[in-house]
Amino acid sequence: MNEPNEKLRHITARALYEEALKLSVEEREVLSIMLDQSLTSFDDWFATPEIAKAWREEIHRRKQAIDEGKAKMLDGEQVFRDLRRKHSL
Repeated sequence: MNEPNEKLRHITARALYEEALKLSVEEREVLSIMLDQSLTSFDDWFATPEIAKAWREEIHRRKQAIDEGKAKMLDGEQVFRDLRRKHSL
């Protein structure tokens, strides 16, 4: 019996690349980031496993605050505009 993903297992990198070129620039950028991140694990970003664990806990805490509506979300571009204006005075 053929598995649903059997066809995908036989796709070549070249064929996948050619299909990816059909995506929008934004979608290709997201795909590029995802592929890049797939080459390293989260723990590789940190000096020790304890630091990685602390960051996982912080990420979870922040995500939970966002999901519960307890965090104030800010527009990143506006934050940087405000900082540039503040520091150019």
